[in-house]
Amino acid sequence: MGTGLTVVVLAAGEGKRMRSRRPKVLHRLGGRPLIAYPVSLARRLGGRLVLVVGPDGEEVRQALGETTNVHFVEQKERLGTGHALLQARSACGNGAGTILVLPGDTPLLSEATLRRLVDSHRAGNAAATLLTAAVDDPAGYGRIVREGGRVTAIVEDRDASPQQREIREIGTSVYCFDARRLWAALDQVRADNDQGEYYLTDVIGILQRQGQPVVAVVTDDPTECLGINDRKQLARVAGLLRQRTLDRLMAEGVTILDPVTTYVDDTVSVGSDTVLAPGIVLEGDSDHLERALANLLQNAALYTPGQGRISLKVRRENTNAVLDVADTGIGMSAEDAEHAFDRFYRGAGAHAIRTDGFGLGLAIVKLVVDAHGGSVSVSSRLGQGTTFTVSLPLAKLQLRSTEDLVRGRAGL
Repeated sequence: MGTGLTVVVLAAGEGKRMRSRRPKVLHRLGGRPLIAYPVSLARRLGGRLVLVVGPDGEEVRQALGETTNVHFVEQKERLGTGHALLQARSACGNGAGTILVLPGDTPLLSEATLRRLVDSHRAGNAAATLLTAAVDDPAGYGRIVREGGRVTAIVEDRDASPQQREIREIGTSVYCFDARRLWAALDQVRADNDQGEYYLTDVIGILQRQGQPVVAVVTDDPTECLGINDRKQLARVAGLLRQRTLDRLMAEGVTILDPVTTYVDDTVSVGSDTVLAPGIVLEGDSDHLERALANLLQNAALYTPGQGRISLKVRRENTNAVLDVADTGIGMSAEDAEHAFDRFYRGAGAHAIRTDGFGLGLAIVKLVVDAHGGSVSVSSRLGQGTTFTVSLPLAKLQLRSTEDLVRGRAGL
């Protein structure tokens, strides 16, 4: 699917209704910032990934951590979704292809739904294909206006007439466009509305008036398309995601005695045959922790001669899990050890063996460990090897026995 596909994620919204100094897409859900969900989805779809951020874009970069192959574009003035997408034009290019637009605050979208949307768009050679949903309460969402079954426009809730507000089919802010026809239409959008903004939804009416084919794909599950604009909506989506996570764990062989009182982040891995008792809260990010461990092992391998030895030991100290990665490699000086976790720092050893890295591997380890409330330290002597020690708090679990605690990777 990646061939000819560009995914643009709109993440520049200020999120005033969240009543927070934090950018809306950085509010956490299921162990991840909101923006991590569409970005992960876009990567699975393949193709180019463009992320439109606001003036606080550096915070978004840091929250994502790994931003390889992500093209960041800044929307300096928040003048609407159409204006936001227009900022991505140079990053998308002016050639042919398919542009998939995703909102940064809709975390429950599934890969299967988006693949169906893109496939339908390409098969029909449409100028635009909308993802829509039929809901009982459409308040706050743009309404899909049809004539004879054909989509003719999307009307924003605040601009809708009383008759249009009765429509139950809503836009989900997810679109597929033919690239060339999109940019030509977007150039015609004007800010002649109550908000003085350039609405991306206006592109649909422009294309329709030009006689261009505009079609809609109705999602099978409207909850996929729930956006988050305030704390109440965040709580609702969190509940849906939590149930999804518990359903997945039970399907994978985890026993959950009381799902109503069990909270497990979407980022947590739990081994088969683990029994989770009532009242358990599991937080953490298994993927990030695995990456941190991989960085430590790669670092040890890099600085250990072929006949050297690398060991990995795990022990429990009170309420912490402690992991030691030790090697018999070249070691490091006291000065290098002091700066080992600094970003872009490359010690004498790195220069001596001519590594090609950027000095970020150990900095990422510290970032991940700190995010999990842990600590990481290093002890080393030149010519005698190095030991990195990571200490992470164990989940405060109310398990039936200590055997349950050590099964799988619950809480780590």
